[in-house]
Amino acid sequence: MIEPSLPQDETARLAALRAIGILDTMPESDYDAITSLAAAIAGMPIAAISLVDAERQWFKARHGLGTVCQTPRNVSFCGHTVALRDTMVVDDALQDARFADNPLVTGPPFIRFYAGEPLIDGAGHALGTLCVIDTAPRRLASAQIDWLRQLARLAIGLLERQRQSRDLAHVTDFLEQLPDDVFLFDADTRRLLYANSRVLARFGQSPDPVGIDPATLSLDEIDAWQGLAEIRRRLDEFEASGEPALRYQTTAFHPCGADFPADVGITRISGRGGDTLCAVVSDMTDRVARQRHLETQNAGLEQRVRERTNEVSATLEQIERLASCLAHDMRTPLHAIEGFADLLRRDLGASQPQVERYADRIIGAARRLQDMSAQLIGFLRGVSQPMRLEPLDMHDLVSRTWHDAVVAFAAPEGVLHIDALPPARGDAVLVRQVLDNLISNGLKYARPDVRPEIHVLAVAEDDMNTYIVRDNGLGFPAEQADSLFRPFSRLHKQHNAPGTGLGLTSVAHAVRRHGGRVWARPNADCGASFAFTLPALAREEPASAPGTVP
Repeated sequence: MIEPSLPQDETARLAALRAIGILDTMPESDYDAITSLAAAIAGMPIAAISLVDAERQWFKARHGLGTVCQTPRNVSFCGHTVALRDTMVVDDALQDARFADNPLVTGPPFIRFYAGEPLIDGAGHALGTLCVIDTAPRRLASAQIDWLRQLARLAIGLLERQRQSRDLAHVTDFLEQLPDDVFLFDADTRRLLYANSRVLARFGQSPDPVGIDPATLSLDEIDAWQGLAEIRRRLDEFEASGEPALRYQTTAFHPCGADFPADVGITRISGRGGDTLCAVVSDMTDRVARQRHLETQNAGLEQRVRERTNEVSATLEQIERLASCLAHDMRTPLHAIEGFADLLRRDLGASQPQVERYADRIIGAARRLQDMSAQLIGFLRGVSQPMRLEPLDMHDLVSRTWHDAVVAFAAPEGVLHIDALPPARGDAVLVRQVLDNLISNGLKYARPDVRPEIHVLAVAEDDMNTYIVRDNGLGFPAEQADSLFRPFSRLHKQHNAPGTGLGLTSVAHAVRRHGGRVWARPNADCGASFAFTLPALAREEPASAPGTVP
């Protein structure tokens, strides 16, 4: 006796066989029907579907073998067929040196004739055979061998389907947890393989106009449902696209007649038994309702914001008009106070020094009150007036602001250094107000007996440019940097550095209206640096040339 040799792919073959999960399972009518038909076509008393395991051959289906369910592999005829990977016919085992003294020939079932067709799966592994056996020498016609091959294809189809079902079982355990409708289709035939419990629940609603009884619902009945027609068309579109996934939104049809907005995703699941196409249908009814509710809320909120903005704008305009009226009404008495105080100083100051000191204080207070009212009006206008955005030549704005400040503060000895400044997009009036306050502060808070110098530089970025105004004046303590931009915040005594405390507040408001930010820090040696950001131009333009303005 010659024992069957092992195939070269033995390890992978055994893994593929065991992955099906069919060994030692109960008889199944589909397999039994194949062996009965094979025996009838061949005219043989015995037929079997034999699966060749590592040490045995196990019969998934058997005809004419009684209670025998397995035999050792080393004496099996089917082991030779698996190694051969082709049809094997033994007309008379007693005349064949491989089998003449085989215990299955010399003893039960007394094999004399054997014909086996290998069961080769999609990966090319011979898992077992479909075989027919007789206890007397025989010959098969070519037509009978062809039928044996056809039946073997049916058997391997059942095995592949069982493997696919086993693979799907791992997937479906997860799919059952999803709150969506899930369908699995065979990638080749588009036949429906699986529908999760949510799909079954949709068919279970009563009354059911499609005439399906949920208690006896089958996949074939769901497969014939017209609601899957669009999904199948999309499966073809997905396969043709070559993309890893397809997603679309549609109106899906409920089996009971109602439709609902749906989001559908299609993807491929690859398994040992073949590929599966997965379609997940998400019911968007609640999501759409929430979206509509949110849109309604947003619309109402936007309307309230517009109304509130209009109310605030109207209030600011009223405050601005009131401040303008007060400033106008205060101007005449303040001029009178300043004029009479000046007369007192000229008439009595020479002989009475104390009168001269009082007159100077009265004049200074009147001027500060005029400055404060003017800055308050400027601040309110900067907050309430609509913005007019346009390209800004920052070099030109800085130069003009500097010349006006030198005249206003009588500081002809001051020096301005200007680096290359990238253009910005903003409101010219508001940006001029920012520069006027920062440059004026550099002159106003100059150190005694020190020539004031101001350096303006910038850092160009994609969306926002940063501009820095650096001076060599009095500066400020680092711990007070955050309080500089609060209204009426004063860090220097009025008799040393006059001011209203609104200048930097108006700077912060003007910059923030442009979507920028502003900050300050003391210089390491002396003075302070103020930085602010403005929107950069969408298109690159030549930067302004650096220079020094006396």
